[in-house]
Amino acid sequence: MAGNLRFVDDLLTNVSLRTAFSADGETERMGRLRPYITQVRRRWETNGGYRGLVQQVKALCDKDDLVPSVRAALERLFEGYRDYADIDLGRPVQPPCRSSASLDAIELYCSEEGYKCITKFIQFVFRTTQPSVDELIRATTFVEWITIDLYNLRLSQIGDPRFENFQGVVYRWSTLRREDLDEYRTILRLGDHAKRNYSIPLGLVSTTADSDATRHFGDTHPKDSEQRVRVRQTVHIHGMDPAVLASFRQRYPDSVVTSICAMPVAHMSSFGEQEILLRGPFFHLVAICDDREDENGAYVEFVTVSMNSNRDHGTEHSSNEHEKARQRAAFLTAVNVSKWEVCAGVAEGYSADDAKVYRDLQTRSLARLTDEFGMSSTKVDGRLAEARSLEVATWLGDLRMSSYPSHYVQRRRAWQKALFAGDWVEAEKVVRNEYAWRRSEWYNVGNLAVRQAPEAGLKTVTGDDNNYKAWERLIREAISNSKTWKSLRSFDTRSITPADLAQENGLWDLAELLQPKRRHELDPSILSNIETQLQQLMEETIKPMIADSPFVYPQVSILQEMEDPVLWVPVPGMYGGFLIELRDGTLEVTVYETVVGQVVPRKTMHKLGSKPRLVRSQHQNVSGELRGLPHCDESTSLEPYH
Repeated sequence: MAGNLRFVDDLLTNVSLRTAFSADGETERMGRLRPYITQVRRRWETNGGYRGLVQQVKALCDKDDLVPSVRAALERLFEGYRDYADIDLGRPVQPPCRSSASLDAIELYCSEEGYKCITKFIQFVFRTTQPSVDELIRATTFVEWITIDLYNLRLSQIGDPRFENFQGVVYRWSTLRREDLDEYRTILRLGDHAKRNYSIPLGLVSTTADSDATRHFGDTHPKDSEQRVRVRQTVHIHGMDPAVLASFRQRYPDSVVTSICAMPVAHMSSFGEQEILLRGPFFHLVAICDDREDENGAYVEFVTVSMNSNRDHGTEHSSNEHEKARQRAAFLTAVNVSKWEVCAGVAEGYSADDAKVYRDLQTRSLARLTDEFGMSSTKVDGRLAEARSLEVATWLGDLRMSSYPSHYVQRRRAWQKALFAGDWVEAEKVVRNEYAWRRSEWYNVGNLAVRQAPEAGLKTVTGDDNNYKAWERLIREAISNSKTWKSLRSFDTRSITPADLAQENGLWDLAELLQPKRRHELDPSILSNIETQLQQLMEETIKPMIADSPFVYPQVSILQEMEDPVLWVPVPGMYGGFLIELRDGTLEVTVYETVVGQVVPRKTMHKLGSKPRLVRSQHQNVSGELRGLPHCDESTSLEPYH
């Protein structure tokens, strides 16, 4: 697969050479890096300090071997200021996060040449034993740019569970020298199960959520197959147990807890791989399986657990000082409670004895939260290892090109061009590169910068046999995929459905297949009333952000087709959006808004139905504020409706 270098390089190499850090070495390494994180984040808070960091990193641009695309991307990154969307540092120039979907650091990493540059620059620094101070400052600054992008990406998609807190299984291929494989076996044999771990602190690791896609990443035999073996790393990713997280936030309300250790980033990639980017992952090794085999031959599988919980934020720069150091210790213990629960669940398939040890570790960690850190007694249900991020349909109503990452815009434009030209081979390529759970979106979106929906797909197909077959496959997928909305009306003045359009073009059999199958019936008059209320609510909330830009409001009718009628409507620039649920003939709308100075996004609950809109009472979701930033008055925050 094109650009798959970052999925297959030798992440898992010799532990003793410090290309990965295990057990106590992992803790020691992170302890050595933490002062540089603190220094970078403190300098970030002042305009002069930030520009000084940029000047230190700019030395990269002086290298002659930089390709033009990487040099241009770095120069964009060096312009102005890059900040967390929920912090206002009074910059003289507005950061890109205030006006566009700029995610330049992630996009640079996700490009083939950019990855090579970052690998040389960041990965080497964090893997070498004795990096220089200047190297550490530069690398930490670049990681902070990527961290900010990941943080802002999560906020912009906060109503989508896969972005809010990704949980699932991901995969990655590597090759190992046979003697190095023994080092990982040594880790697995450690008597202290709590130390069966390895990591590259602050490193970046690309994985894929599609197990089938790993065949593309692992189809190359090692050149020296007598000395090296293929390794597939299977990573079980989970967030904190909800009850434990709630207890921690109650005890430490000013601590910023996020889940940006695992983030879907395919829309930032020019290759569109089904990628989950792991930032600074800590892997807990649960099992090593030697008897694996696929069409490419034998391989070894590492079964690991990685937690998607951290406290990475611009305000968390004193994590090793005073009360913040205690918060950090409490947080690590809280994360361990959840990690041992997941490890126990995963270990059940490999060793019952190991599973029991992990449950004992969890029990001791729970007791420590209460006895040492004064957190309220917490009960866990023991099912965290089974948790997966829910799938939620997404409505992409903003038609501004500036509202999306540049690579995604290129793909949307390519999709539009292919549809209008009737080039179904090219159209199919765009769809095939999408996440499996987001593939239906391509059938449901309008044209960027134009209030119009492509209609070419429901007209007579011309061209060669391959073109017809590609069209047929796309149409069959649209028909069979329940997430492709058959009741969706075109965004022009005609407002017609796919079935209507097929009839206009004399495709009667196709029109019959495109008839919507409604799972939830609503009286048309009630449906129209609810849709009007929803549009009014959205206009009141987002009009200042979108001005006269093209924005298509969601059609409530599509919820009738969904098994679970839930729709997420992100609004670029708002760092939030609208989560819409159809329940018993009533539309429940949760408005997510990022508020500068507030620890978590503000949520407002509305009920829309045949009666006037009901708005729930208001309060701040989590008490406390980001240190050194404006306090968010409780009267302006809204209480969630349960």
